[in-house]
Amino acid sequence: MKYKQPFSNIIGIAGQTGSGKTTLASDLCINLNGVLVSFGSFVKAEAKRRGMTGSYAVLQQLGEDLIKKLGTEEFVYQVLNSVSPGNSLFLIIDGIRHVEILKVIKPLSIKFFFIYLEIEEITRIKRLQQRDNIDFDSIQKAVHHPMEKNIPYLREYADIVLYESSIQAMIFCIKDKLSGKL
Repeated sequence: MKYKQPFSNIIGIAGQTGSGKTTLASDLCINLNGVLVSFGSFVKAEAKRRGMTGSYAVLQQLGEDLIKKLGTEEFVYQVLNSVSPGNSLFLIIDGIRHVEILKVIKPLSIKFFFIYLEIEEITRIKRLQQRDNIDFDSIQKAVHHPMEKNIPYLREYADIVLYESSIQAMIFCIKDKLSGKL
């Protein structure tokens, strides 16, 4: 399968679990007339279709299994083809977690902008506890899963690295950078 829905502008977002990727991506969609596609949502939907639990460990393993089974390109194409662009100006991709996936996505657009979210681990853990209401041991397993170790490598590819800040401040910085890039 090939990527069938061309976008001239793609914004990719990466960061570790609990860094605020989904919140930022959702707000960017509103602020930039974008359409959201999420690797995490795709994997969660697949887990639900298979009757699997939605725990971090299960989802992380399923994501890895899908990449191995389908191959990186096919996995990316299936995720991207799961949305319709409509009249959106931007495709906003939430949850890029591998350099190999980034390398597949980047050439699919005329203009690509990549955001990396940096956040202290203690803040991420607090967010995960509040958001998902799971115990500390489960969170520790999730944030130290082997897949999470790949994510910091994406930082070097970022057009902008955003540190813990308000969503409004991050969107302001992104719009400022986009004005010169896209």
